[in-house]
Amino acid sequence: MNKDINDILEKWPGERAEQSARKIVGLDGTELVQLRIDMGILQMFVDGRPDGEKPFGQPSLLEHLQRVTRTQPEPAVEADMWNELDREIMQYYHRRRALLILGARSHAEGNPADAAGYYVRAVRDADHNLQIMDFIKTHCGDEEYVESHEQYRPFVLMHRTLAEAQSELIRDDPDEAIERLKAGIRTIEDAYRQGEQADLADQDPSLAQLRALERQVRAEHNVVQTLQEQLDVAVTDEEYERAAQLRDRLRQKRKRKSL
Repeated sequence: MNKDINDILEKWPGERAEQSARKIVGLDGTELVQLRIDMGILQMFVDGRPDGEKPFGQPSLLEHLQRVTRTQPEPAVEADMWNELDREIMQYYHRRRALLILGARSHAEGNPADAAGYYVRAVRDADHNLQIMDFIKTHCGDEEYVESHEQYRPFVLMHRTLAEAQSELIRDDPDEAIERLKAGIRTIEDAYRQGEQADLADQDPSLAQLRALERQVRAEHNVVQTLQEQLDVAVTDEEYERAAQLRDRLRQKRKRKSL
């Protein structure tokens, strides 16, 4: 069998970012996602660890290390495990990128159910890498190594927030999309404050992107104030009857969404 992949690469140009991911069905019928990168293609499983492996019999290396540190009184993570954990971070990062691209394209093409599925998985993969960062922060004594990962926390949080907000827009709930964006912005700002780098927040393109999307959603959906913002104003102004009405509307809306 010819192992040259040039033919595949030529048929899949990588110049357009919105077209650089696709879902395929493998020879065994398994759904896979592919990400077009410079001079190559990454192929990943949609669920589970992206490479399909189960380190030490666990769904991911993170889950194995979490089990180890829970069961040992003085856990010590071996040096090579940090390198393997970095490899797992990159796998989940690449798949998250692919899922965000597929979500945006599916939504644009009028396939909201598919888009929602991609965005839910993108949130899942962002959470996985955030948990790895938390694990490193807790169990690694090398401050330089910890910081080399913490510097990417705002970026991962941005991806997570984008996926959550887009999921709410698919549900035709711009109010909640705005609230998710605001919550994500606060979380990123808190991350900078906790790292004693609050001054860097103003220079972060992740925050700029989320704020721009919030303005866009408000403009496109004519949302001057979300229900939650109206409630906050009513409470501040001591308009208790109006506040009670707004609470009821929020409660009913959340109840409908949970059905």
